[in-house]
Amino acid sequence: MRGNLLLRYAIAFALLATASPTLAGTVSGSLKIDKAKHPSPPERSRGYVARTPHPLLAGKPVENPFPSMFVVLSGGDLGEDAATPARRPVELELVGQRFARDVFPVMVGQLLLIKNVSKRTANKGVTPRIDAPGNRDVFANPGDAGTPINHNGERELTLKKAFSPVELRDLDSIHLRTKLVGVPHKHFAAPNRAGKFELTDVPAGSWTVRVWYQDGWLRGAERKVTVTAKGKATVNINIPPAMQVEAAGK
Repeated sequence: MRGNLLLRYAIAFALLATASPTLAGTVSGSLKIDKAKHPSPPERSRGYVARTPHPLLAGKPVENPFPSMFVVLSGGDLGEDAATPARRPVELELVGQRFARDVFPVMVGQLLLIKNVSKRTANKGVTPRIDAPGNRDVFANPGDAGTPINHNGERELTLKKAFSPVELRDLDSIHLRTKLVGVPHKHFAAPNRAGKFELTDVPAGSWTVRVWYQDGWLRGAERKVTVTAKGKATVNINIPPAMQVEAAGK
């Protein structure tokens, strides 16, 4: 009888140890662009006066693709809680005439807050009317879609589908937009503007690192990585010059 009880305790302890985050590892790395392989297109002759930069778009370098990318781990043992959203909501800031990211990954079922942290000015752009045409069901209250978000105001959203981009945009400013992409588990990360990223609490095992860019998976950017318990794995990915993506869902 006592032997059976000890065996049960041993099994329970083993299961807890297997699921413990202390036995998980870390995956860090960076996305890199070889500028020599990603040349700027040559300037073509034109028969009109050169355009002047839009003042509201100044300071937003379109040549940096990292704000439109994120990395996802696949192929490994996700763990029991990997698909359970955190209770604390995640936030996407809206600053003046731009979102904090051009593409924003968020876990399916996770509460997302769009927060207007713009400074108070006379510019109507600080109270944008954010909508999700064709996908208004992502709003916790569909009636909020297209209504002004005041200074320090917020909107609650939740994505229901994985890897199905949802575009948010201002009804008055065509350039004020972002894409939300749902991820079915927690093992993903958005790189910073330098392309660096880190994923923590990754279960030990073999994984594939994939890169999402704008509307789909970036071709030729997959990398294999092995994660050990309490270990740190590093993976650096060179972005292919073609920058071609596969259809979402593949």
